[in-house]
Amino acid sequence: MQAPTRADMEALKRSARFLVGAGRLVQRFHMQEDPGRVTVFTDSDHAGCLKTRKSTSCTMTFYGKHMVRATSTTQGVIALSSGESEFYAAVKGASVGLGTVQMLLDMGVHVAKPVKLLVDATAGIGIASRRGVGRIRHIHTPALWLQRAVHDGRVLMDKVHGKVNPADAGTKHVDAKAIQGMRSLAGFVVLAGASKRALKATLR
Repeated sequence: MQAPTRADMEALKRSARFLVGAGRLVQRFHMQEDPGRVTVFTDSDHAGCLKTRKSTSCTMTFYGKHMVRATSTTQGVIALSSGESEFYAAVKGASVGLGTVQMLLDMGVHVAKPVKLLVDATAGIGIASRRGVGRIRHIHTPALWLQRAVHDGRVLMDKVHGKVNPADAGTKHVDAKAIQGMRSLAGFVVLAGASKRALKATLR
C-alpha cells in the first residue's frame, strides 16, 4: 500500500476477477466415518519471489474428506534447488500434521495411524527418506528432523500428482479450471444469493 507497483495492480485485478466469479464460497462438512488419519498435501514454488528469490510453501491439512487447515507462507531459508524447496514445504506440512494429531488428542480423539504427507516432487521425498544431508551440504540442518520422523514411522510420505494436489493453488497462479478443481477437493462450493444468516445493514 505504501509503494504499489504495476505488478501489485495486476495482482489486485486478478483477485477482483476471482471474487466476481466466486460468488458466495462455502465449505461443506459432510458426515463421514472416522478416518483415523491426518493427511497433509504440500507444494512449493521454487524461488517464486523475484526480489528475495525465496520460495513459497503451501500446506493443506485434511481429516478424512474435511480440510481443517490451509497455510501459504514464504520460506525463511533460500532454497538452491526445487527439490530443496519441496523438502522445506514437506517439513512445514509434517509439523502442521503432527500438531493436528496432538490437537485431536487434546479433544479426546486418538489418531493411531501416522500422518500421511503427500508431495508432488520425488526429490523432496528422497531427501526426507534418507538420513543426513547427503550431497546437499548447504541444507538447513534444523529441518532434518523430518528424516527422523519418517524413520520412526510417525510420518508416511507418498507422491501425489500435481493436478490433484490442492496445495498447488497456494503457491502459484493457476487458471480458473484448476482453481475450481482444487476448490472442490477442499470441500468448497459456490452458492448463489446471500446467506440468511448474513449481517444486514440498515439506514436510520
